[in-house]
Amino acid sequence: MTKAKRIQVVPDMSLEYFRQATVGALRYAFNTGRMEFPGRWLDHERYGDISPLVKRDDIHGLIVAAHDAAEEARFADLEIPVVNISNSMSAPRIPVVTQDDVSVGRLAAEHLIDRGCRNFAFWGDKGKSYSDERLQGFRQTLGSRPLQVKLGGRNRVRPHPVFKSMKAFMKTLPPKTGLFATLDDSALYFLRAARELGRSVPDDIAVLGAGDDDFLVEIESVPLSSIRLPAREIGYQAAALLDEMIEKDTRNVDSIRLPVHGISERHSTDALQFEDPVVTKVMRYLRDDITCQASDLIAISGVSRSGLQTRFRAAVGRSLLEEIHRARISQAKHLLATSDLTLENIADRVGFNSAQRLHAIFTKSVGTPPGVFRTRNRAIAATPLHR
Repeated sequence: MTKAKRIQVVPDMSLEYFRQATVGALRYAFNTGRMEFPGRWLDHERYGDISPLVKRDDIHGLIVAAHDAAEEARFADLEIPVVNISNSMSAPRIPVVTQDDVSVGRLAAEHLIDRGCRNFAFWGDKGKSYSDERLQGFRQTLGSRPLQVKLGGRNRVRPHPVFKSMKAFMKTLPPKTGLFATLDDSALYFLRAARELGRSVPDDIAVLGAGDDDFLVEIESVPLSSIRLPAREIGYQAAALLDEMIEKDTRNVDSIRLPVHGISERHSTDALQFEDPVVTKVMRYLRDDITCQASDLIAISGVSRSGLQTRFRAAVGRSLLEEIHRARISQAKHLLATSDLTLENIADRVGFNSAQRLHAIFTKSVGTPPGVFRTRNRAIAATPLHR
């Protein structure tokens, strides 16, 4: 029997994202039996030269969260394989396992466009790769739509100046703006800023975060919509990559970017801001019942089929059928990633009349068949953390 490799995880445990990634790494170890974790290094031990700790505990590899070049250098110069789970640097020396942050930006833009927002804003972290990539995807998807960008960052030590900058930025935003803040904690500051400025969320400004931190998204009076990031899967895949690096005695491996799982929609973006009241009515009906048919939407609209199609495309940028398919596929993706439902069950739940029909439209829309999508995106199985 192969001896288990001794691994240490060195993330920022103050953030839920990295706590979840750590759980994912533990799941890989427990599922495979190929890794074991010695006692957790204490906070005061993790700073400075960690090579004595590596030697003391006979560590074969590390999973770390290195956010800048100086921090990365502490790990890159060790004589053991290291995998980074922080996507903060544009040119990392250590292989990175993270989410596809360009897709995070695209998903954010699509969601805010679908809410009918007519103006858009982005708050990011200057010099951070995840922020730059999210802005890239956000901007690409918005195209020529109005966009205001502020790279104001975060400051845990002195948050007040950042909050003042956020309030000043929010004052410049016109009504019916969709604001994407790259992290949940920044989005929460904007919810507070809106309250202090007397701006209604989501009717005046829709606010969207990323990370879907269970605690943060519910802490304000307006629950926060947030993009779900595959933190546990990142930890799991980081452990698998580290296992491979140790087994093959190599550091020459490619970084890995995992797809995102969708959006947890809450009240902060729960407004349909289309100028056309007929389109708003139709979109609200569809959002409440994605199994409805185009004929149902035409009937409740009170206008002709051709009239609704013209007005709908002008407001949304898609045909009525394209929007129905988009809504159904979005829910199908969520069910594939988070449940064990059969394709037949999923087809029935989202409004397709057969699994074959769902398979065909899903493959055309997503670019990959539902089964392949499920394999790539399934959340890590809920294996007990204690054996």
